[in-house]
Amino acid sequence: MIHRSFVHGVTSLIIAMSTAVPVSAGTGWYLLKPPLREGVTDDEILRRFPQWRTATKEELHEIAPEVMGDWDAPLHRWTHEGSFDTAAECEAVRIRLMKAAKAEEPEFRKKYPDGYPTLRTTLLRESRCIASDDPRLQRR
Repeated sequence: MIHRSFVHGVTSLIIAMSTAVPVSAGTGWYLLKPPLREGVTDDEILRRFPQWRTATKEELHEIAPEVMGDWDAPLHRWTHEGSFDTAAECEAVRIRLMKAAKAEEPEFRKKYPDGYPTLRTTLLRESRCIASDDPRLQRR
């Protein structure tokens, strides 16, 4: 059985690759999304969201995006989603990916009507189009 997060990742990659134009000489643009925090335990999630004690581990990680994303990570650690010639192209793909992720949420919300947006939607909402020559992309 193929894990759902793998399918989502492949779908995002296919969409980004099919709409991306190769970056030419000069400044290009990268679509980056925040990485996941490392070492988040189910106990940490349940302390923050006790109403989800009956959820499976996968469900916990989908409905608890606030404790999963590493929003303050340096940009060089963010996940590369695509490369583009212009900021406008990058932003158009970012919005398209966000809309696709949001469209998948209704089924999940049937089970958790008071839940938060899914992790994928939240990471894409927090994604950024960054110039390829941005100094924050360099490891320090």
